Amino acid sequence: MTLTQLKDGEYGIIRVINGNDRFKHRLCELGFLRNSEIRMVRKAPFNGPCIIEIKGYTLTMRQFDAEQIEIEQK
Repeated sequence: MTLTQLKDGEYGIIRVINGNDRFKHRLCELGFLRNSEIRMVRKAPFNGPCIIEIKGYTLTMRQFDAEQIEIEQK
């Protein structure tokens, strides 16, 4: 399952990050590491951005990018 499939407030564990090396490297710098816990705070309607919580901070991510993150629901 991908990060975008989590409902608001649900948690997951990062398993794989797909995409090009630059994208993967950037997410790694932000703390998106394998086996890290991640929470979907809220998704905006009409394919708007997702608000994600990871490692104690909150960030906004395009749904297209969030679809590249494979997770296991917690």
